[in-house]
Amino acid sequence: MMDRGQSESVGVILLTAVIALTVTSTGAVVLSDWQADIEQGPIADLDSEFTPINMLLEHRGGNTLNPNTTTIRLVAADEATIRPVDAEAVTFDEPFQPGTSLSQEFDLVDGTVELLVVHDPTNSVVYSETHRINARVERLLFEIANRTDPAYVLEGTPATYTVDKDFEAGVDLNVTDEANITVEDESKLDFDEPETTITGLDPDPTETTNVTAEVDGYTAATEVIVLESDPPLEVATKSVNITDATSLNADGKLVDLGGLPEVDLFFRYLPSRIFNGDSLNNSDGLVADGEFHTDPDGYAHDNDWVHDNTPLEPGENRSYIYDKRESGADFQFVFRDDKQTIPTADAPEYVHLSERFDPPDATFRVEVSRSTDGSTADVVVYDEPEGGDIVDDERDISVGSYTDLYYSSFEVSGTFGDDSLRLTAVENRDELSQVKTADSATDTNTTYEQYITGIQPNREYALEIYAEQSIGGQQISSTGNQITFNITGPTVETVDSVTRTGARSAEVKSNIKMGDFQQTDLFFEYVPSRIFNGYPTNNNDGLVADGGFYTDPDGYAHDNNWVHDNTLLEPGENRTYVYDKRDSGADFEVILRTDEQRPTGSSSISNNVHTSKRFDPPEGEFRVEVNRSNDSSTLDLVVYNEPEGGEIIDEERGISVESYDEIYYSTIEVLGSNGEDSLRLIGVENRDGYGQTAGTTVTESGSYTDEITGLQYQEAYSVTALTKNDDTDPAVTATGDPITFRTSPPVVETVDTTRTGNTSADVEAELVEMGGLQLVDLYVRYLPSRIFNGNATNNSDGLVADGGFYSDPDGYAHDNFWVHDNTPLKANKTRSYVYDTRESGADFEVVFRDDEQSSPTDSSRLPNNVYTSKRFDPPAGQFRVEVSRSTNSSTADIVVYDEPKGGDIVDTEREIPVGGYPELYYSTIEVLGADGDDSLRLIAVENRDELAQVRADTSSTTNPTMYTGTLSGLDQGRDYGVTAVIENGDIDSPINASGEQIGLRLPD
Repeated sequence: MMDRGQSESVGVILLTAVIALTVTSTGAVVLSDWQADIEQGPIADLDSEFTPINMLLEHRGGNTLNPNTTTIRLVAADEATIRPVDAEAVTFDEPFQPGTSLSQEFDLVDGTVELLVVHDPTNSVVYSETHRINARVERLLFEIANRTDPAYVLEGTPATYTVDKDFEAGVDLNVTDEANITVEDESKLDFDEPETTITGLDPDPTETTNVTAEVDGYTAATEVIVLESDPPLEVATKSVNITDATSLNADGKLVDLGGLPEVDLFFRYLPSRIFNGDSLNNSDGLVADGEFHTDPDGYAHDNDWVHDNTPLEPGENRSYIYDKRESGADFQFVFRDDKQTIPTADAPEYVHLSERFDPPDATFRVEVSRSTDGSTADVVVYDEPEGGDIVDDERDISVGSYTDLYYSSFEVSGTFGDDSLRLTAVENRDELSQVKTADSATDTNTTYEQYITGIQPNREYALEIYAEQSIGGQQISSTGNQITFNITGPTVETVDSVTRTGARSAEVKSNIKMGDFQQTDLFFEYVPSRIFNGYPTNNNDGLVADGGFYTDPDGYAHDNNWVHDNTLLEPGENRTYVYDKRDSGADFEVILRTDEQRPTGSSSISNNVHTSKRFDPPEGEFRVEVNRSNDSSTLDLVVYNEPEGGEIIDEERGISVESYDEIYYSTIEVLGSNGEDSLRLIGVENRDGYGQTAGTTVTESGSYTDEITGLQYQEAYSVTALTKNDDTDPAVTATGDPITFRTSPPVVETVDTTRTGNTSADVEAELVEMGGLQLVDLYVRYLPSRIFNGNATNNSDGLVADGGFYSDPDGYAHDNFWVHDNTPLKANKTRSYVYDTRESGADFEVVFRDDEQSSPTDSSRLPNNVYTSKRFDPPAGQFRVEVSRSTNSSTADIVVYDEPKGGDIVDTEREIPVGGYPELYYSTIEVLGADGDDSLRLIAVENRDELAQVRADTSSTTNPTMYTGTLSGLDQGRDYGVTAVIENGDIDSPINASGEQIGLRLPD
């Protein structure tokens, strides 16, 4: 308390003046010898008051004190105690004027102190006053390891005690060194006064021992309970109940307090790698030389390797949990700078090999961390899967030279099979989360429940209950059993059933399982996709291959050589090629070409304009996206590790192709296998045609349909059902397998012909499929067409050939030589010749003659040759050659098309001078082709100038139907080719279809 009354104050200025203290060797605080030689300074009427926790200094009159030349000193006398709030020297900022006051707070002031106000320039004392402050002690505080009455100590572990005076005003004063300690039963506790510790000797959580502290006549006592050095604290994780897409309820139980007064309870959880259970399948980022075993689930080393193919990022801390089993093994680890996606009994290419570790029996963990800057890595081995003690380590491993860092472990001198060293879990320790569920829990009969949110779906987690408490300065904890869980997101199947709803629309279907989600958004993605014809040498799908065509999945094999795409890559186009690496073990290269290419069976092609670098593709399915710039000057190749989405694993960009008008794409398998295990092309898509339905929200499992509109007609499409949940973090998607369908044209068949008169006939036809059209018009077309007599040496049909006559399709083979047409080409007429390249691999030339060649020649020379064309390289499959003679007979044109009807022009030779020949005949010779059935084959000859059509008796229809077309005005003695035809009547751009041509002959 104060020794005088407190004065009135006018205004308050917080004291920020310097309080300078000098401490003697005995602990007293004295003023430096400043009172000598005092000169005259300012004169001020000051007054002061003190309590144990504050001081007030009032200015009642006289000179104003300048803060820059005035120091306030507080000096302790005798054994006084002064503990300011701020021990640092400070100054007051404003002039100290009459009528104002300064104040200062303290933690505690006890005893006699002198307050001095000194004028620094003259060293004169402006004010001096001595105060006696009595800080009254209210009680003595006695704690052992921050606990009292009862306090807890562990057997054999010293616990620090503290003794404090608790004052009525002010903060406590530590008097531990002055305290006298008395222990009631020294067989229970050991007291060490110099170390100020108490150690438990005889643990018994049911008994208490009194300990008393005394200082200056004040006493305090506490009961002390001695616990075992490792108290049997026990908790159990009971269950996990999923509540929605990102949250759950966790249940746990406090089984045994182990004598502790209470504990804090937490639920801890962290993501864990979900194993796919296939040692050879890298989709979980893990491959192993041993098998996958259960109880516990994990990959065996089989005295060799387990490889993790997920790179260790800078700053990441990853845990690997192992079960030593009965292996008796040691282990080593290696760091790699590349993936090891196939098991190998040989050591992988590594950048660091560790020392040999002797792991503890049963389960243990290895924590692998990379420094934030990526320069070093640490590997630490613990004797428990959670917590535990460090049993070995290898630190500061230099790895700064490697962008990607991968981890593998090797079993040394271990066993095979189920008892082999087993990797049972991979966890990212940086993602460990903890939520507190109870403070000071004491009830061992209660199940503790905690709602947890922020869980990422489709990711496996390990969850456990955890209890902790500090006893005697030591942290006591217990971890419950781990429960693994996975909030399962939706799964979706694209049903392989597409219903055409129009010429440019279709209904698609999916099956959805909701998993643990309450709702999801369903979409259908679609993109134009190449439909394979299944024949590696037939180019009508734009693809040829050196290998065979295989199924599951459908695709063309490289057979250690080539697959060629003969569809021109357009400016601005983005095309996707999907591959299956199979078990080839192959790399691949991309070659860009300037022309179409047949299968070669050779490692080189002549029209190569760019060969890419060598790509090392991932196992399983992957894709290559090829993009040509809008101005055609450059091209990019990007390799992804998945057929859809995924990550870029390699690329080659900015390839210069500006010198080439036409660019085609090929891939070659490098050092791969043959046959079914060869690298296989399984899909070709044009990503520029990508589309997606508007989507619908789905709330329960089941089948769902949607309509795709705006499709291009007569296109192949790849359709994929997918679900999205954008409200999760990250967003959750599920994708079904793609299916393919075609916006196929209508199907019509030419069935039969019936002669109805000397110059008339009925043609029966059937409209089989509407092809999504709502209305079609029905016709029959006819034109004079050569009917083959089937005898290559008989000129009655105007045709002779060096080869035989073959069927399926019917036609004359060249046998590496000739087929001759002995019907002259008249002025202003156009004639079509349809060929099948078969397996010939041949080119061909056209020869014009001025006379008949009514018998085969079996020679490469013709005596009546008036013109030989250039050498044509025909497309694979069926194609046609249209030959026309000008109105004045002076010139002839040769035009090659890539289809037997319609199609695109692939080569020409025009304005051939033939004016000097009244009669002009046509022959073709096969150049460097095959013999027999595989020889280049002529399968049809038609006169296109006389093409005509009639509307059927049923002029139009909305459904498949039989119909009849009546032909009249036909010429007796002529052969006709008759074809059923339909045309659409409901959309702007024409959609036509025709059946196979059948022959009609009206006798003379």
